[in-house]
Amino acid sequence: MLFLKRHLPIFILCFVFIAYLPCLKANFVNWDDDVHFLQNPFLTAPSGPNFFEIWTGAINYTYIPLTTTTWAIEHYFFGFNPMVFHSQAIYFI
Repeated sequence: MLFLKRHLPIFILCFVFIAYLPCLKANFVNWDDDVHFLQNPFLTAPSGPNFFEIWTGAINYTYIPLTTTTWAIEHYFFGFNPMVFHSQAIYFI
C-alpha cells in the first residue's frame, strides 16, 4: 500500500503523458490556431518578432504576452512546425 501511495502520482503523470503523445503528430486545428499562429502578425512579421508590440497588443481580443513571446521564440527557431507548438501544450498539462 505504501508503494502505491508513493508512486501513484508518477503513474498518473506517465499515463497522461502517454495519452497525449499522439497529439504531437497532429497538424494545426481550425479552432483558434489560424488566429493565434498562422495569421498572427506578431509571429509572421518579415522583420521578426517585435516584443514591444507583443507586450502591448492583444491577439483575438486576448492579452497573452508571455505565451505570445514563447510562440515567437519557437517560430524563430522552428518555423510553423505543429509538433513544436503541441509539445509546448503537453508541458503545461
